Order: sequence, then C-alpha cells, then structure tokens
Amino acid sequence: MWSAADIPDVPEGADPLDYINREKLREDNESLPKTKEELDRFFNDMPLTAEVLPDRSEMNREFMGIQSLVDETPLDSRMENFKDSGNEAYKLATRMKKEYKEGMDKREKEEKEWQDKLDAAKAAGKPLPKKSADEEKKEKDDFAHLNKLKESSRKRMLDAIGYYTQGLDVERDAMEQHAAQLKRHDPDDGPPPKPPHINKHLMAQLLSNRALVHLSMENYGRAQADADAALKYEPHNAKAAYRGAMAALSVNPPKVSKARQFLEAGRIHDEARKKIDWQFRAEQKSMDDIEKRIKTIEAVEAAKEAKAKAKLAAKHAESNAYQQSLSKALSSRGVKLGALVFDFANSPYLAQSAEGPGILPRPILDPPPPAPYSSSTRLHWPLLFLYPETLQSDFVPKWDEEQNLQSVLAQMFPPQADWAPWDEKKRYHLPNLSVWIDTRGPNIPADSTPAQDQAARMLINPNQSLRNILANPKLAKKGYAVPGIPTFIILPKQ
Repeated sequence: MWSAADIPDVPEGADPLDYINREKLREDNESLPKTKEELDRFFNDMPLTAEVLPDRSEMNREFMGIQSLVDETPLDSRMENFKDSGNEAYKLATRMKKEYKEGMDKREKEEKEWQDKLDAAKAAGKPLPKKSADEEKKEKDDFAHLNKLKESSRKRMLDAIGYYTQGLDVERDAMEQHAAQLKRHDPDDGPPPKPPHINKHLMAQLLSNRALVHLSMENYGRAQADADAALKYEPHNAKAAYRGAMAALSVNPPKVSKARQFLEAGRIHDEARKKIDWQFRAEQKSMDDIEKRIKTIEAVEAAKEAKAKAKLAAKHAESNAYQQSLSKALSSRGVKLGALVFDFANSPYLAQSAEGPGILPRPILDPPPPAPYSSSTRLHWPLLFLYPETLQSDFVPKWDEEQNLQSVLAQMFPPQADWAPWDEKKRYHLPNLSVWIDTRGPNIPADSTPAQDQAARMLINPNQSLRNILANPKLAKKGYAVPGIPTFIILPKQ
C-alpha cells in the first residue's frame, strides 16, 4: 500500500490515488476550451464535429478517413446535403430576424407609450413618473437579448452562404480532380477518365438560394450575380429570376432594365401547366408581382421625367422672356452689356446674390417676366466697388437705377457709417471720395499698365442716378459696355 511519502508533492495524510485522480482531472479541465472561440476551434479540430474539412495537404489520418468517405459519396448527395444545411441555417436566421423585428417594434411602442405618459404628466403639472430598478434592468436585458438575436441571425445567414458555397465547390473540386486525373493519365492504361456528371438543377438551386440570402442581407449586387449564374444553369428558373429582379429593383436608383431581363427569363407562358401545377402557378404569380413593381417604378420615373422636362421648359421660357425684356430695357437706355469680368464663381459675394445663393448676379427687371416690358419697367443692378489702393472691394446685390450712387456710398462710409476696418489712415469718408469708371468695360487687357489703367478711367458724378451714369453719352462714345455688372473705382481725393 502506497503512502503519501512514496509519491512526491502529495500532501501529508492524503490518499495518493485519490490525489493523483484529482490532479489528473484538474489538468484535464484546464485543457478544456473556456471561450466560444476556443470551443469552436476545439470542435473544428475533431473530424466528426468539424464544420469545414481542412485542405487535403493539412489533413491528419482521422481527417483523411472522413475525406475518403466524402469522396465516395455521390456528387449529388453531397450537394444536396450542403443545400439542406444551408436551408436550415437560413430558416433559423429568418426566425431570429423576425423575432428581432417584433421585439424592436414592441420596444418602440413601449417607448412611445412611456413618452406619452411623461408628456401627459408634464402637461398636467404632475410629478414625472419614474421606472423602478427592476423595470430598467428588464429593459436593458431585453435590449441585450434583441441585439444578440440580431447578431445570431446575421451569423446564421453567413453560415447559410457558407453551406451553399461549399455545395457549389463540389462541382469545382470534382472538375479539378478530373483535370488532375487527365494530366496523370497514360494512354497505355486505356481510355481517359470520364468527366464528372454535374447536376445543373442542383447548381441552379444552390445559386438561387444563395441569392436569396444575399437579398435578405441587402447585398443586392451579389444577389444579382448569383441569380444570373443560376439562370445560366437553368434559363427559366423562376425563383432565381424573381430574386434577381427584386435585387435589381432594390438598389437606388432601381435597375429597371435589368429587372426586366430577369422577368423575361422567369416568365413561362404555359396555361395548361398553370392549371395542374400549383408551384408553377405560384412562381408565375411572382413574375406578375415583379411586372407590377416594374410598371409602378416606370410610371414614377416617367412622371419625374415629365416634371423635370416641364420645369426645364418653363426655365427656358422664363430665360427667353428675361433676355427679350432686358434687351429692350438696355436698348431704350442706350446701355450695352458685356461679359462678366469679376470672378464671382470663386467669390464669397456669390452667396449674397439677390436671386439666391450661388446664382451669378445680373440686372433684375421690375416687374419681372413674364410681365411684358414697358416704359415703366425699371432695372435693379448689382454693383461692385473696387478700392485699388487697399486691394479691397464691396458688393451691393441690388440697387435701383433711379437712385444715385451717393446714397449707397453713404451707407458704407463716414460720416453716416463707421470707418472701414481696412482704412487705417482714415481717408475713406464721403466728402473725400472720388468715383471713377473704367471706360474699357469688360475689355481690359490682362497686361495693361497702371498708366493705361489711369488713362482709361473717367470721373463720374455720384449724385447722378445710376441710370444716367450708365447712359452717359461720353461712355457711349468710347464704346463702353457694362462689364457684367456696373463696376466703380473708388479713390480718396487726398
């Protein structure tokens, strides 16, 4: 009989066999997986519980035994098994997804009811109700459960995709093995091995089912690709056509022409078969539903297009009316209008445009088109003031042509307004300002010299109305054209 003294590390007085058994059990327990990831690896390392077989080059003897059984199983049976596993995973995922949606709808309803209680208490001037600690804990636990359902549903969806993909890989593996056999084949050994028989119907089912999962996960591009591939195996597979069409109509904007291609592939005109085959009848009804959806989308798109065309036509008509009225107004005033010189497109002044932010400034007719032009029609001009000495400028979005320039300058400079922040020498005040106009209008050369610029300037009287300034005969004689908008140069007299 052993004693504790005969075995190292056994506590004094302890039963040696009992101690050895306990230590062995403890060591075994420590080697067992503890986390979900460790548990998954543990089962995937066991041939009978592994979800996916490793690559042949990495297989041990046990896995090779399982692989030999797989190789002996007919291709159709293997594909069917993967399809059935995918179907089960997808059904479980949809149940979880439904339960998650119902739970979230219930939660949203309860939150609204609680908010209504709070609002009612607040309106009545009563103390606001509070939830108990148990109620808050239950809400938190329920929300955690819903999030777990959502994640589990997504995982089962991915599992379904994996199973369908493995079923499709059976064909690829069989073809690769056949290619390898042909490569190794010696003509002296007899005729070459026959290619494996591929069940096109099963291939179409696997692709169509995978398209369904992608559609459920809103992977619309992949759903269309799988549906297209399924139709290559079975050109009139109604389920694949329906799922591909649904995916094409679910993107933004909907791919209506692609959906129609799927519709034509799945549409089979066989009235006799409709009477006796309920599944065929249901499949063709789904094609009717797709056609209705397509027609609805086409009607909406046609209405949008018609509305856009009408809006564009109205805009063109308004633009033509504006140009005609503006041409008459300018002609009656003896004023020419040239191209816009100042770079308003890259200027902060564009946000101040009288007709809205981002719209290039232009003369505004009062009354505006479609009111016809008459002698009483007035022009409101945007104005640009340049201060060459300080490289500053000011923009006035809209100014009545019957008002003089002195009035607008009085709103910008002392004594009625504050000093400009850039006028450090305090020289820009109303009595000390001279107003000039560049007679070259929009035709100022880029390489003009300061002397040429000064020679082209003409002093104007700011007490005149804007209309009289622009219609000055001296300007007309020089061939002056307004450079898009009236532009004035402001200089201090002293």
